[in-house]
Amino acid sequence: MATEAASPLMGSLSDGSPKTVFDVLHEKHPHGRAADPDAILDPVDSSQSFHPVLFDGLDAALIKSVVMQISGSAGPSGLDAHAWRHLCTAFGDASNDLCAAVSTFAHRISTSYVNSKYLSAYCACRLIPLDKRPGVRPIGVGEVLRRIIGKAVMRIIRRDLQQAAGSSQLCAGQMGGCEAAVHAMKQIFDLPEVDGVLLVDAKNAFNELNRQVTLRNVEVLCPSLAPILINTYRTDAFLFTGGRTIFSSEGTTQGDPLAMAMYTIGTLPLISRLTGLVKQCWYADDSAAGGKLSKLKQWWDLLSSSRKLF
Repeated sequence: MATEAASPLMGSLSDGSPKTVFDVLHEKHPHGRAADPDAILDPVDSSQSFHPVLFDGLDAALIKSVVMQISGSAGPSGLDAHAWRHLCTAFGDASNDLCAAVSTFAHRISTSYVNSKYLSAYCACRLIPLDKRPGVRPIGVGEVLRRIIGKAVMRIIRRDLQQAAGSSQLCAGQMGGCEAAVHAMKQIFDLPEVDGVLLVDAKNAFNELNRQVTLRNVEVLCPSLAPILINTYRTDAFLFTGGRTIFSSEGTTQGDPLAMAMYTIGTLPLISRLTGLVKQCWYADDSAAGGKLSKLKQWWDLLSSSRKLF
């Protein structure tokens, strides 16, 4: 008990709230929800799927290239980016064999479905609370191996993701996406038929995205991304913080390079539902809409009610 009392996670928040930091972290990671049938897209025929040959470029050379550029601290295993770079480059043939083994593992979870319980250590993270003054921002530090594979997979499927998102979600790797969103909304605001612009920032969006709905819809919207997301998000992930454990059951997992890609796909059906009422622009969990005030009210009401499905 003395150790728990000394833990910073047991302390009060800087804004004077009676909750502990751990309480807030736990609230930010809700229990998983069932998939609502109204939010699931109709399945596609097999001709719209992807061919595994797409991932033939996910080889030892690509893994080593990513390793040379990776940075950051260690996940629960204790191996940071520097250690992985040393392992993959400093031991001659043994290092080459390690890169080849990592590429084989990455290829398998990207092209076929495996028992996700064997990936629990791979998906685990350290969870660090940052004081937002007020509030707490949860920062996840995943395993460097997961970051290496995630970045390598993104190099392979980036074009597929961009095509799936199009201009609906500008966070999917489009060049200058954030700047494009700002300029687009400025132009919309200047239109004579626009009465106003509504800016929306979703609360705790990445942790509250309906995981089951997203995993179903990714098979339709971006099939090449589906296997690795389903393999790593089908079950809860362990988040270790201050000697205690929180389960990531909903939304994206902290510390995953594929989190933005998953969030992009997860929000596309919601964006599609809102199309037509006003001119809108989305960048991750930030959205903006411009139009007549009556239409903006309709857009907001539909966004508020539909958000619960996704």
